[in-house]
Amino acid sequence: MARPTKYKTEMCAEVVSFMRKGYSKSVVSAKLGICPDTFSVWQKDNAEFSAAVKEGELLSQLFWEKAGIDGMMGEITGFNATTWIFNMKNRHGWRDKVEVDNTSSDGSMSPTRIEIVAPDES
Repeated sequence: MARPTKYKTEMCAEVVSFMRKGYSKSVVSAKLGICPDTFSVWQKDNAEFSAAVKEGELLSQLFWEKAGIDGMMGEITGFNATTWIFNMKNRHGWRDKVEVDNTSSDGSMSPTRIEIVAPDES
């Protein structure tokens, strides 16, 4: 016999509230007092919970992108762009894009342009 679920509809609002502050799904799991596996099951089994997580993920990305903009504009004392970029790559799918020029006369391939690319939003 399965244990009764701890899931309550009110948790959807908590998910959105926590993720709006930039928290990850793992941290939200801990704040809800459940393991990440349970969080995943609820996301799969409950349409309302899944929608809350999707909204929360967007709000989390908004939090972090705003922090980056504010940091670059000098509005955050001690802003560390390297740490912010690392965070965006690991949490939001950003990546480095390297264009290589392989037309050099000596046969070497050297980067001609390196940029950070956000995931395709389309």
